[in-house]
Amino acid sequence: MNKTLSACVAVVIAAFALSGCNRGDDEAKKQMAQLQAQLDAEKAARAKQEAERNAAEQRERENVLYEQAKEEAREELAAQASAVKAEQPKPKRAEVKFTERVVRYPATVVTQSGYGQLALRGEPSSKGLEIGVVNDGEEVQVVARTNKCEILHSVNGCWVRVQVGAVKGYMFDGYLNREVLSRQEKETLQNGKGATDSDCLGAECAD
Repeated sequence: MNKTLSACVAVVIAAFALSGCNRGDDEAKKQMAQLQAQLDAEKAARAKQEAERNAAEQRERENVLYEQAKEEAREELAAQASAVKAEQPKPKRAEVKFTERVVRYPATVVTQSGYGQLALRGEPSSKGLEIGVVNDGEEVQVVARTNKCEILHSVNGCWVRVQVGAVKGYMFDGYLNREVLSRQEKETLQNGKGATDSDCLGAECAD
């Protein structure tokens, strides 16, 4: 349509030019100016429409690129977070602190065999450093009781702090008898002539 209008304007201008001798020059120039102004307005409108269309297409391309960049950034951040999480060491399980309650009573080492030994350790654990052994039938002085209780070799008990002479350490009281044995009972145990309810079979019984 625009091209047709332009062609028409050109034809009219040419016609006015040819018929100028029949009309006044001023009238012909006026009409030609009007037609030229109309043609210029049409060109300006087409240019504006073209610019708006180009701007809209440019915005659309920029929006597409922005969304792509945002998605790539999101995926990159997720990958980095996963990598950092995988590299982080798992938190170590906090060891339970044991407490002690002061007590005072004598006890006798009692093993099932009657000639075993019970380990004296530097801490209330079967993995604690062995600092000595006490033979079956010998007495120890219990000076504190811990809250660390467990089952060792099918025997229930708790770890206690004991004093053997001048040495202090920990023993598993599942193999301690709180009753002080008579000399005859001690001799019976030490000679292997009797058995008790304990499952301790030697120095390894507290391991």
